[in-house]
Amino acid sequence: MDRAREYEEFQDRCTAFLGEIAKERKLKKFTFAELEEIEDDFTKLSTWLQKIAARDFFPNDDKPKAVKVLMRCDAARATFAATVYTAEGIDREESKGS
Repeated sequence: MDRAREYEEFQDRCTAFLGEIAKERKLKKFTFAELEEIEDDFTKLSTWLQKIAARDFFPNDDKPKAVKVLMRCDAARATFAATVYTAEGIDREESKGS
């Protein structure tokens, strides 16, 4: 029962994360500072899910649902990152070689 509540809260936070990205996109706030904040938040979500899963001794369909929403968060993060690099006039492939 406790894990179910944790997974539910995790999914709520993921929904808020996706909402934050949508808000920043709407405001066209494509800065590296904003990207860093988003990446930090995504790392926290990833770590939190790992901790929940480690305590989940009786897995059901809550974990796969949580993994799926985290994947959506990752995709949104990656899309936002690409937009920031484009807005800053930086080719990500070239910057990787530096």
